[in-house]
Amino acid sequence: MISFQSVIIAAYVSCTLAASYHWPSPQYDALEALLYEGKSPSGFNAGNLGNNCVTRNTGRAPPTKSSIAAEWTYSSFLVFTKAYHDMATHNITDGTGGLDASIFYELDRAENIGAGQVNSVIDFQNAAQKYISHADVIALGVVWGVAACSGPVIPFRGGRRDALSAGSPGVPEPQQDLADHIEKFRLQGFNQEEMIELVACGHTLGVVRQLDFPEIVNTEVDFDRTPGFDHAIVSEYLDGSTRNPLVVVANKTLASDSRIFFSDRNATVQKLNSPESFSRTCSTILEKMINTVPKGVILGEPIILLPVKLVNAQITANNGQLIFNAVLRLTKKKTTVTTSRTVNMYWCDAIGDNVNCSKRINIASSPVERSPDPLGAVLIARGLSYNTYTFNAPINAQASVSQFWFEVDEGNGSGPKVHDNDRSRYFVAQDKVIHIPSGTSTVFAGYINNNLVYNTTVLAAVRTSLEVKLLLFFLINHMAELVAPEDAPAMLHGYSFYQSTLPLKPWGEPILNFEILTSGVTYTDEPRYITDFDRNLGQLSPISTVPTV
Repeated sequence: MISFQSVIIAAYVSCTLAASYHWPSPQYDALEALLYEGKSPSGFNAGNLGNNCVTRNTGRAPPTKSSIAAEWTYSSFLVFTKAYHDMATHNITDGTGGLDASIFYELDRAENIGAGQVNSVIDFQNAAQKYISHADVIALGVVWGVAACSGPVIPFRGGRRDALSAGSPGVPEPQQDLADHIEKFRLQGFNQEEMIELVACGHTLGVVRQLDFPEIVNTEVDFDRTPGFDHAIVSEYLDGSTRNPLVVVANKTLASDSRIFFSDRNATVQKLNSPESFSRTCSTILEKMINTVPKGVILGEPIILLPVKLVNAQITANNGQLIFNAVLRLTKKKTTVTTSRTVNMYWCDAIGDNVNCSKRINIASSPVERSPDPLGAVLIARGLSYNTYTFNAPINAQASVSQFWFEVDEGNGSGPKVHDNDRSRYFVAQDKVIHIPSGTSTVFAGYINNNLVYNTTVLAAVRTSLEVKLLLFFLINHMAELVAPEDAPAMLHGYSFYQSTLPLKPWGEPILNFEILTSGVTYTDEPRYITDFDRNLGQLSPISTVPTV
């Protein structure tokens, strides 16, 4: 027999999450998932494309030697990638510009020439969404890229805002003299030593392509002889073995790296000439680069990995059965074996004679366990992985769900630990209007003005006890009213179905939510992603109850 009070007391020994985190925190949850898992909510592996420092597969001959990570990070004054060239619009004098995704409006500039820009736009075009700006995704590209090539894990903060127009030109070009370079970096907020650091750290990855810069190379040439993020860019420069095109180019007017490195008689590159110093310095200077934002933009605290995370919690239905669906993510060392682990979910009724577990506690066991594939670059760099545990607990409308929590036992003799949102427990926001994934779908409808169009059909259920005045759903920039479907799905006791269809262009991470107006009261469903529509909830979880003492 379980005492409800003992469960609460046990929570004091549970793992504490990030110090300032409290569920629900939609923006933090979205940023944390994208940073560490490398996946957008739809499952698109934006952050994992560059894993293991892989080169870009262009499908053309000869194949490129440029890594995806190089194109995301900095790459060079020539093989321009998004992060530095987006940030380069910053003007420290008036606070304008910075890393704000204005690069999307600046690709026609001579300073932004290069295939890396176009490739990165394609890589990241679907990663931004309601809680994550395009500018945040560009900054994440730096973190992912460096980690994927065995470099340091750069701290990441979210909260960047996307520009609505192009910024001022600001990228130094190789034919410019040293004074011009120093001044441009100064306007961006970097002194001379930081300029040298940023160039060295940026040029440890990447190539110069003959296709883009025939005046510098007649083939594709690496900046150094190693593919990873390391100090070879400076060690080869110092020992005279470098093949860096911006050092050895015959036309010394274009030897910008040589001028920059030697601008303080090699003092800075000498300090960078060790694995430890290079890694430490690059982490600091690249963090400063991605945190250079327009005046008035305030970034949040660094996003910390949540060791225990509630990924999803919703009341939904499938085949006439009301279901409480919850997904818990547990982080672990990559080598940790979890075969002895058991995870249970506990919850209290929201309605009836058992409100707040006054008589009994409901238990769901045997969740579906899954491991990630692929694993995110940042987690790989830290030697970590995770498992998710999906519960699909059958419930009834006369009881519903209020508060819930989890208990994890590793099976190693340490005893169970309770995870309950730092002792405040998790709560289901409402059950008046719910989304039905099994009755919602997106199908190809054709083309409108050369744009792909999909018909998206949305199915919702509303409690029959409510007098519905108006039921709307919002998807991307569209709004529509839901009405009773002609062919209703299987009966769902306590609920009535509503449906609508919209033609939509696929772009980004479209989020759906419902709003229902009853007799003077408005209820709003939790936002969810369009790609949840076709999700199979899977097997039902075994449930039991124990009396509350």
